[in-house]
Amino acid sequence: MKPKIKNKQGEKFFERGFSLLEALFALLIIVVGVSGSFALINQTLSFSSFSSNKLIAVYLAQEGLEVVRNIRDNNWIQKEEWSDSLSPAGDPKGQISYTSTRANENYDDCYLSIDGDGFYYQPNKNKQTGLCEGSNPTKFKRLIEISKAQGGDFEPMTDNSETRVVKATVEWQEKGRTHNLTVEETLWNWYWDGIKEGIEPPVAGAGEDKGKGKTK
Repeated sequence: MKPKIKNKQGEKFFERGFSLLEALFALLIIVVGVSGSFALINQTLSFSSFSSNKLIAVYLAQEGLEVVRNIRDNNWIQKEEWSDSLSPAGDPKGQISYTSTRANENYDDCYLSIDGDGFYYQPNKNKQTGLCEGSNPTKFKRLIEISKAQGGDFEPMTDNSETRVVKATVEWQEKGRTHNLTVEETLWNWYWDGIKEGIEPPVAGAGEDKGKGKTK
């Protein structure tokens, strides 16, 4: 029997307690609140994972540009043609590793792997089996495209061009969706060619012979 309580005036009585409907409604509110909290936590974790992978992709793309730039600089140091080995034969699409000394490997569409020192590197595809040789693959792929600069268009390069447009694209999969990030840089042949023969660069305005240097 439900307890009864008397009001101050003593004229009316009312019953105190929850009905079944009120209890179910309260339970529904609790379930909705808990479900919302879990959904928020899951969304936060998902966003954190995406941000982490995007940051890795940025570093990998930037590393690709820096490796190509180092190869160009090394060509100058070795007194070779500045654009030597800066593209795969007949194809602007290629791949590169942090240890690469040439940028003319054709793209094998393999996931980047992690070596024993914890660095990302680009494995090659076995020509006989068609399988990538990386022992510790990640979720990232990196494509390097090197072309000439012509009116801002990304077109196959020509050997006599004084510029190279380097485009690094990193792709990864997350929760069934494909994400990609691209960075681009234009490299110039600004190093004066006469230095290869040990000739000092001419002083601007001293005669008609001016250096071929360009500012980057």
